Amino acid sequence: MALLFVLVLNSLPAQTTTASSSREAEEAVKLSPFDVTETKDRGYIASNSVSATKVNTPVSDIPSSVIILSRNLIDDLSPTKPLDLLKRASGITENFNTSDRFVLRGQMNMSFVRDGFATRFIRSDFNNVQQVEVLKGVQGVLYGSVGLAGLVNLVSKTPTFENRG
Repeated sequence: MALLFVLVLNSLPAQTTTASSSREAEEAVKLSPFDVTETKDRGYIASNSVSATKVNTPVSDIPSSVIILSRNLIDDLSPTKPLDLLKRASGITENFNTSDRFVLRGQMNMSFVRDGFATRFIRSDFNNVQQVEVLKGVQGVLYGSVGLAGLVNLVSKTPTFENRG
């Protein structure tokens, strides 16, 4: 049996390298070009919205009316109560009967959500808020029972894993 194995092993041809196969290995592989796009906000202008479609979508691709109050605006205004920030969005006014309620598009039945989850009120602490998104109109398809006026979504900050000294 061992003799048969040695005879078969000796009869197999040895592997040889040719000049053409070594040239193929040395050639560089060319990849197709790709574009890198910037999605960061510039100043007070936010480039993406999460509330309108429940996914991170460029504002130019959203078919409904959305107003985004960015982190830069929140930092510059330093609001002490929610109305100080929300009155910067068009169509939101203070209800003069109660100081803690807002009127959006002439109706008081606006809804508040935080990261897409319903909440009864907005706290005046905006330290962990990345941006405030105001959606005008009926958004009941996405959020369930929402008033006709629209909703206000507080988008929380996400960790950056950077040392900010």
